[in-house]
Amino acid sequence: MLQQTTGSRENLKCPLFLKDTNLLKCNVSKISPFSMLTILRFSPLFLFWFLILLEPLAAQTKTPFVPRAEFSVVLDPGHGGRDSVTRAKGHLEKDIVLNIAREVEKYLVARGMTVVMTRNRDEYISLSQRAAVAGDVFISLHANSVADSIGPSVRSMIKGIEIYTDRNMLDGKLVTKSKELSMHFSRQLSGLEGISFRAERQKTLAVLSRNSSPAILIELGYLSNDEDLSFLTQQRNYVKLAEAFFKALQEYRSQNHR
Repeated sequence: MLQQTTGSRENLKCPLFLKDTNLLKCNVSKISPFSMLTILRFSPLFLFWFLILLEPLAAQTKTPFVPRAEFSVVLDPGHGGRDSVTRAKGHLEKDIVLNIAREVEKYLVARGMTVVMTRNRDEYISLSQRAAVAGDVFISLHANSVADSIGPSVRSMIKGIEIYTDRNMLDGKLVTKSKELSMHFSRQLSGLEGISFRAERQKTLAVLSRNSSPAILIELGYLSNDEDLSFLTQQRNYVKLAEAFFKALQEYRSQNHR
């Protein structure tokens, strides 16, 4: 039997058999778990004290929470710097796609995605440099145009969003994943008001074929078409595009990054 001594509560030891009222006056922290269990067998408060003793042990055996990895999106605003050809009524393709990319970036980041921009200002970036930027997905943004030599009646008929994938990527899995990504984007972009969806296509494009991520190139519309040009130069429509991008990425992510 342990001997009870006088002194402060911190130094007070407890006898092996103890009345309930005396148990509360002991410093429980100085009693071994085995001794405590022996004492508590004789106490009506057994269950209460038993749970108190088990709580630290339970806390130590909990599985630590591991946060889910972030989903990274590479946005590639096409052209820039000296690479500036496509224009219509004073609007440059390189400026339009950069403005749209910035709005999409802001929208995606606000909803928990990581976004990497291949360019964030008017500068020239080579295709190989762009393709070298890796993420969970890669999206290159462009705007199309029809040559001036084509008559206005035909030009007015050619419009809408097009999505390109490349069958000549570094590996077959990338081709498959890129097609899946394209499918989700075509579903979301085809539902936009104010601009039509033209087609999904395949074409050999350096920024896609050299890529190590699932990759698509989106032609956001035709600057040579008045309706498309109007849509692509109005800031309020950028949020519509950003929302469609987010929904498409969420669909893709739910199937490929569980």
